[in-house]
Amino acid sequence: MHLQLAQEDAQDKLAGLESDQLFVTSPKDMISQGVQIEASQCKIARMNKELGQHSTDLQRAQVLEKSNHLCHRIKMWFIQQEAHMPVVCSLRIHEGLGDGPLVPTYS
Repeated sequence: MHLQLAQEDAQDKLAGLESDQLFVTSPKDMISQGVQIEASQCKIARMNKELGQHSTDLQRAQVLEKSNHLCHRIKMWFIQQEAHMPVVCSLRIHEGLGDGPLVPTYS
């Protein structure tokens, strides 16, 4: 998927079809970042499950730091998503999600 997105981006640049300069990232980059965020959610969920009764404060702090960083990345991604897909804001409000999750959700 990453290769396909990169190839499409390169073709757009050659054709002079770069995305609007108002957007920080191209739609393809936004999709790629979304996939990376999902992978990070899975990794943190795994790390969270591995924390046991005898885990150290340092281990818990590391997982919490990663979770906080991911939450920030998700909020930034929501901003980019709304720039490319304005309807998602009203969908989140309709679904009762507001500005998105306060903490990353783990399955």
